[in-house]
Amino acid sequence: MEDNNRQFVRIVKEICQEHGITFQGFSSDWILQLTTNCRTMFIYGYKLPNNNAAIEQICNDKSALSDILSAHGIPHIPHFYFMSPADKHYTPSQGNRDRMQSLLRQYGKVVCKPNTGTGGFDVWKVSSQRELEFAANEIFSHSSALAISPYREIQTEYRIIIENSTVGVIYEKKRPFVKGNGLDSIKCLIEKNAALSDVEIDDELDVFRVPDADEIVEVSWKHNLGQGACPVIVTDILEQETLSELALSCVDTLDAKFMSIDIVKDECGLEVLEINSGVMMENLAESSPHNYAIAKGIYEKAILRYLEM
Repeated sequence: MEDNNRQFVRIVKEICQEHGITFQGFSSDWILQLTTNCRTMFIYGYKLPNNNAAIEQICNDKSALSDILSAHGIPHIPHFYFMSPADKHYTPSQGNRDRMQSLLRQYGKVVCKPNTGTGGFDVWKVSSQRELEFAANEIFSHSSALAISPYREIQTEYRIIIENSTVGVIYEKKRPFVKGNGLDSIKCLIEKNAALSDVEIDDELDVFRVPDADEIVEVSWKHNLGQGACPVIVTDILEQETLSELALSCVDTLDAKFMSIDIVKDECGLEVLEINSGVMMENLAESSPHNYAIAKGIYEKAILRYLEM
């Protein structure tokens, strides 16, 4: 059975057809094998083999990446590691509670998330001891470790795709929103918008407020593309240069070949939020034929470079 819903699989098949590369899919096309006369590459999910194994692991580990960025003076949102109490051989004898509480007191509001994984699922905004305990219990119920980071009032979140130390594309991740009509409450506007049915609504939002006509109201605090956000290409040259400089400093530090870097603009300026060694551009490719071509061009360069074509 093939996974016909992923733009990535469609793109890879097109690249293979255009360059005479043999394509074979396994596990519902979650694993792809690309073969030429001189070389074979495997793709797992959205992870190409362009990076070495150590970089893959570091990028997948939020707290480890935070430690590396901190050591190299790269501005980022710090992430602190906590092992599940179920792993009693690796958990400190004093447990996690005191250190977790200390971070909550220090920052006032924190974000709890699994230490590995992407997509913004099981990510909790926490501002009280009760919420902290609830979030930790939820995460530890199916994750071996969690990361805690200070909560930031994010103005803008960007994604920068890097291929071989070159910026392929930069786009902003616009949070899901409703537009006021001067009559309906935010709650009613959300209910009328089918695209927001699966979006996690910010629990601090006053959903009973009636926004003015044409007023834009962001309804989620998350910028995840898989949870209602949409990609918008950054075209401002100065903005591109500033973001590229920070992103490329990460690439130089990690000696990485192919990755996506999420950078946020918040009260501290520009900070790296996370780095993904699996480069996923599904939403970008779906957003327009032009953006599909951008995504395809980036994947094409990465694939041909690894296959030495």
